[in-house]
Amino acid sequence: MENICPICVKQPNAHSFMCLCQTISNKYIFYTKFASAKLYNDTEGILKHHENLLNFVNPSSWIWIVDCNGFGLKHSLEIKTAFGLLNMIRKNGNIHRILIINANSFIYNIYKIVKLSFNEDLQKKTVFIKPAEKNIYIDELNNFKLSDENYNMLNNFME
Repeated sequence: MENICPICVKQPNAHSFMCLCQTISNKYIFYTKFASAKLYNDTEGILKHHENLLNFVNPSSWIWIVDCNGFGLKHSLEIKTAFGLLNMIRKNGNIHRILIINANSFIYNIYKIVKLSFNEDLQKKTVFIKPAEKNIYIDELNNFKLSDENYNMLNNFME
């Protein structure tokens, strides 16, 4: 972890971006919950954390679950971070899907602004998951041949 994010080594949960698992079909699933990041306004550190982890894992294809539970006004003011993450996605253009769970009005409003910078392909890959649709997407992720352990873990994260 020290090579990925020295800030998180000194202050656990300073940022939120982790690799949950690798599927049998060689896709990686990453998870972020912005509200759990203690240093939510550390744009430079957040972007470096993401970049370092993606470089370390070097996924040929990846899925990003973005959990918006607890996302509030203070997080929504970090537009610079949002655009930095968009540039990170562009650099790692092998993203298969962005699954946004537990979205609220702050997220929908930020998305309206940020999606103007998305190309059509990235817009199609970004999906807002309603609570009633959770199982549909867990099943979609399972199409990438999750192990039973990873399936159960993702089920817990998607709650």
